[in-house]
Amino acid sequence: MWHEVLKPGEGKVDEKREKWRKIIDSGKAPPSHKVWTAQDKAELTMLEAELVSIKETSLGCMTEQHKQQLLATFRAMSPEEKEGILLEMNTNVDDGGKCIRGGGAG
Repeated sequence: MWHEVLKPGEGKVDEKREKWRKIIDSGKAPPSHKVWTAQDKAELTMLEAELVSIKETSLGCMTEQHKQQLLATFRAMSPEEKEGILLEMNTNVDDGGKCIRGGGAG
C-alpha cells in the first residue's frame, strides 16, 4: 500500500478516491522507499544472467505432473486398453517421430 491506500481491485473505489483526495489536499509527502543501489543492480544482473531450466518453472513442474498422471492411468488399464492406446499412438506418429493429425478414433 502506498500512502496506506489499498491497491487496485482491493476495497471500494469511492473510499479509495476519498483517501486520495485527503492525501492530495493535505500536501502529505509520499512515504520514503529504499533507494536502488549499485549492489541491487549487480544482484539483478546476476539473476538475469542465470539460466533457468524449464523443469524449474511452474510449466515444467505441471508437465512432469501430467506425465506421471498419464503413466499411472496407463498402468491401471487392462492389457486390451493398453494395446489400443499404443496402436493409436503409433498410427499418429510419422517415421520421424513427429505427431500427425488425424488417424484417431472418433
